[in-house]
Amino acid sequence: MLMANWEKPLCRELEAHIAECENCRVVVNTLSKTVVLYHQLPVPEMPNAVKERLYKVLNLDDLQRSTQDRGMESSSKIAPEA
Repeated sequence: MLMANWEKPLCRELEAHIAECENCRVVVNTLSKTVVLYHQLPVPEMPNAVKERLYKVLNLDDLQRSTQDRGMESSSKIAPEA
């Protein structure tokens, strides 16, 4: 469930509400399914020109060079939480 890292009393309170509230249950189920589907998508490759502009705007030119020097590619998709 989305609330895995929340405090237990808060989780119990929210779960009790969701059990009683059809509208909230629909929202939570839809969001949960959306997250699952998102994590099943392939990671799109960011064009090098876009990467270079992004690193420059974020002042991360040194990080980009060190990543390229080690032969590592940075991901343009946020990794799922463990």
